[in-house]
Amino acid sequence: MNELFEKFTFITESGETLGACSEISGWAEVREYEPEDEGVQVSTITLIDFVLNPSFAKYRNRTRVQLEALTIEVRNRAGQVLSELYVSPVGKIDWKQQEFELGVRNLELKMAFSYLVSNSVRQVWSLWEDSLPTRKNEWMSLSAGLQKGWLDAVRYLANRHTTGIGHSAKPFELDLQGVKNETALFLALGEAVVGPAGYYGWDLLSLDDLLCCEPGLPTPFTLYTMNGQHEDMIDWRNIFPSEEQESARRLNDLFSKYGIRFVPLRQSKEV
Repeated sequence: MNELFEKFTFITESGETLGACSEISGWAEVREYEPEDEGVQVSTITLIDFVLNPSFAKYRNRTRVQLEALTIEVRNRAGQVLSELYVSPVGKIDWKQQEFELGVRNLELKMAFSYLVSNSVRQVWSLWEDSLPTRKNEWMSLSAGLQKGWLDAVRYLANRHTTGIGHSAKPFELDLQGVKNETALFLALGEAVVGPAGYYGWDLLSLDDLLCCEPGLPTPFTLYTMNGQHEDMIDWRNIFPSEEQESARRLNDLFSKYGIRFVPLRQSKEV
């Protein structure tokens, strides 16, 4: 059985570490909270095995600070930050400080999240519990739902770090083996230009932004394709399912607009 580790760290606006916990339950239990806060998504979450930072306890007693915003850092066992979630406590926090000073306990909070983390993303974080991926295509054997979660997880990861776009050694190799739809293309595309768990867009709008304005990888550039049935003439309409034909057409237009070339890897080696 794996020992518990502090997966979630809570940090105040002033940079003070509030505390940490090993797990959070209640992510999906979302409701509208108060009439005056109409439209705010609130979750009643429970911090499992929460440990209050003793330094924060002293700081709180001295300043009587009111917590208006928190950052939740999500880490794996290697200490790698997977995401930063921005939340606002709703209502008064029931500290029961004497109980906290006795050690670990659970803490129930009402939190307004800037965005909700899906169950599929949390499952991907579990896959990354020991370390971030070190090999490409680890997403390929996952279900369609988990592939979507993987794409969201690498997007959150890119938001936390510099994207690394363009840092991968050229030539950029686009592995088409698992590319059968738009989600899989973005997963493969991110790994082509960044590496394992790389990010290069998650929808057409974000891809357009990157192709237009990303300084780390100015266009035009060449992607060397491998393991695909349509390497010699890429037309995403031949690869994507019928319900994604409009996306395929727009992808063709985008890549053409920015001069992105697709060249079979075997052909480049023959030259």
